[in-house]
Amino acid sequence: MTFTEQLKIANDNNLSILDLEIANECDCVFDFDYTDDDFEALCGVIRTAYLKAEEMTIIALVQCVSDLITDENYTVQQVLDITTWDLIEKASWYC
Repeated sequence: MTFTEQLKIANDNNLSILDLEIANECDCVFDFDYTDDDFEALCGVIRTAYLKAEEMTIIALVQCVSDLITDENYTVQQVLDITTWDLIEKASWYC
């Protein structure tokens, strides 16, 4: 399937390419137990932070969230409770 065909499918089905990119990165990086609700919520905070940050990559945010949970022993809820700007600041170390 060509890039053009994929873009047409996304547009025809009202799919957000940004949301797909975030979900794909999270799926590839997250190496901890999470529920579908956790996954949706974490993708949501990453999306919000990405859209508010002036210069930030999706992978930096995803890796930061993953490390907070796996290395810093944060719970999913603790990550969700971090303010957007604090998450952006933490993720800035991953750029």
